[in-house]
Amino acid sequence: MMVLTLLSLAFANDFRVVGEGDTVESIAEPMADVDAAMIRALNKLEDGEQPIIGMLLQLPELDEHAHQTGYVIALTGTGTLTEPSAAASPLALGAELPAGSTVCTGTGSFATIRLAADGATGGHDDVSLLDDTCVSIRGLSTRPTSRSTTLDLGQGSLSVRAAESLGRMNIVTRDGITTGELGGFRVTLEEEASRTEALYAPVAILGAQTEREVPAGFGGRVSKGEKPTELTPLLPPGKPIRPANGSPLRRHDFAWTAVDRALGFRIEFSTAPDFSELVVVEEIGAVSWKPDFLALPQPARAWWWRISSIDRLGYVGIPSDEQQINEPLPTH
Repeated sequence: MMVLTLLSLAFANDFRVVGEGDTVESIAEPMADVDAAMIRALNKLEDGEQPIIGMLLQLPELDEHAHQTGYVIALTGTGTLTEPSAAASPLALGAELPAGSTVCTGTGSFATIRLAADGATGGHDDVSLLDDTCVSIRGLSTRPTSRSTTLDLGQGSLSVRAAESLGRMNIVTRDGITTGELGGFRVTLEEEASRTEALYAPVAILGAQTEREVPAGFGGRVSKGEKPTELTPLLPPGKPIRPANGSPLRRHDFAWTAVDRALGFRIEFSTAPDFSELVVVEEIGAVSWKPDFLALPQPARAWWWRISSIDRLGYVGIPSDEQQINEPLPTH
């Protein structure tokens, strides 16, 4: 697996993506503990110099928010954890994730990590990693007026859960940056581009000193050194048909309605209704699926499944409502 190497060993806890119209002064203004001179000094900007669009500004690390730690809150299968200045070790449920850590999931494995938890408000950022995904935690911060998480996606795909309170999430790839304040989006590293799908809240994609706003329900890409692409509306999901919601699974037979212009579908299974505990993700080329068996990792009292449409450009749309299965699925 690829493991990201961050540029600096002095892991700061807070970063700000420079968007259109931002200045050092406007970024510093709402923060009582930071001024423009401090930001310029930390980022080697000359007096009066302004950052370019898409620059990742490091903000001063202060005592009251210098010790944020993330945690693994769900794990299916295997993975690795590499902490700063340490060798890789097996990923474990409940593992602490300080800034500078790298988390990787194995083939057929999934993990959800909780970041930038704010004890005062109860806000936090939850990020689910699909299989064969590596992320490095560049920054975690909770200030009195804001919450911020910055991740480097080195390979694979991640989903940021829709947030219950305002908090800035920055996903950095080799191609550009996706940033949003309410979560509810996916980022996938493709061979020649980074793909973003804004599912439930707007985000921005930045590349080549250009910022493109992406409303909820749209997707866009950015390639290294190029401006973000024009936006594409995401396809709606198929409507699940069988098994009926809340029924026991008598046989492995799943079906959903067809979706115009869909070339495929993604079916997901989870042991939690919010899909924070993924156990199976498959891409299907038809509107039904009859596997010989489902290789589920452990029995459970209930399971949930949902479906998303995939268009001709590879964008994965908004998932359907979750469907519950009330009896354990057979394991293999």
